[in-house]
Amino acid sequence: MENQTFVDLRAQYPLSPRKFWKKILEKLSVMFIVVIFVFLFALIYFISVSAVTGNFNGLFAGGFIAVSLVIIIPAVLYSWYVQVYIKRYYFSANDSFITIKKGVFAPTEIHVQYQKIQDVYVDQDILDRILGIYDVHLASATVQSGIEAHIDGVNNENADALKNFLLNKIILQPNIPNSTIISKAVGQSTVPT
Repeated sequence: MENQTFVDLRAQYPLSPRKFWKKILEKLSVMFIVVIFVFLFALIYFISVSAVTGNFNGLFAGGFIAVSLVIIIPAVLYSWYVQVYIKRYYFSANDSFITIKKGVFAPTEIHVQYQKIQDVYVDQDILDRILGIYDVHLASATVQSGIEAHIDGVNNENADALKNFLLNKIILQPNIPNSTIISKAVGQSTVPT
């Protein structure tokens, strides 16, 4: 394999700082439901215990502290996780393929050859639109690339630049029809009969 130089795309087209807030806001809806459930459960419990013991102030204050810890500790831990996730988020390219690596505890890494890319598109979900960030997707025939082969959380300028970079790489790749490769592999002529 020839010596290929890698281009650090993450340095050229950095992620937006708003990506942190997107990851936080995505989990806030789930955390909000859990917090409401825990708070209501704790409130019912402490009211019932307070009614039996007659000590409303002490038990209610203890319940408030317990519920606050249930909220604060996971929020702090998740914030740390998101910061590490963004710090380790990596994407680079060479002459043959693009590499995207993300994850904290079980990182995934995908390499997509330019000749396998069928489509490059930029999109936004609702949170992206609110925060003004974009996702750049690489579509190929594999299921894994549909899940992992995207760079999410870049601003509009970087999304367009990444899309153009990838489209230029796709255009510059040699286009070899599959029928030619198959016929050479089985020893047949490539000339149609």
